[in-house]
Amino acid sequence: MEAAQREENCRSSQGTLASIESGGRQVRVNDKGERYTLDDAQLGQERERARKAVDQWCK
Repeated sequence: MEAAQREENCRSSQGTLASIESGGRQVRVNDKGERYTLDDAQLGQERERARKAVDQWCK
């Protein structure tokens, strides 16, 4: 993978993690196009995914 793409993925992953850790409500859109707010369990899963992405792209 190109260094520029890796850097972009790193920045994006860091932004996602920062957004999740800011403590604000996290809203997603389901398959029907309806918006919903993540509960604590879902938020924990998203936080873990974001941390793994940062670990993967920001080496």
